[in-house]
Amino acid sequence: FDLSSGNMTDAMSVVDEASSQVLQARSSLGAFEKYTIDSSKSLLDDMQVTVSSAVSSIGDADMAEESSQLLRAQILVTTGIASLLTAGQSRSMISSLFEQF
Repeated sequence: FDLSSGNMTDAMSVVDEASSQVLQARSSLGAFEKYTIDSSKSLLDDMQVTVSSAVSSIGDADMAEESSQLLRAQILVTTGIASLLTAGQSRSMISSLFEQF
């Protein structure tokens, strides 16, 4: 259109339409940010808490397994020592029985 002819009504209508389109685009972007980006951020925050909790649980389970392995080893060592002491006592008793005859 030609502004030199002084037809400002057409110019105002073009500006109004452009302004309306800009407002519509800003509205769409605002809604996108509100519902998509904010929701994604909230979801990622929740996932971070869940993953941190899972990592902590795994660490606790690893610690419990290591503790049970240590306790098992201690029981085996104590049992072995007790067996050796018992075997030593039995040998002494058998030797003393043979010495009597």
